[in-house]
Amino acid sequence: MLSRAKTENGVKEPVSIHGRLIDNLRFADDIDLLQKSCNSLQQEMNNLYEAGRKAGLRVNIAKTKTMVFGSTKIERHIELLK
Repeated sequence: MLSRAKTENGVKEPVSIHGRLIDNLRFADDIDLLQKSCNSLQQEMNNLYEAGRKAGLRVNIAKTKTMVFGSTKIERHIELLK
């Protein structure tokens, strides 16, 4: 589902971990989305929400968190489609 999902402009911004480009981590019913920018993360959340909706699944907003690595202070909120 996530591997087939594309961003609106077709550009993903995965994170390099030990030279390997990673844009998501999955374990059981948990998914971690990794992106270099807020815009890319927002688009990936939109893709996840829409793909889940089509499969009859939903994102639990109460369990959804964001985390920023690095020195950039980010004040933007990621929102789910409704």
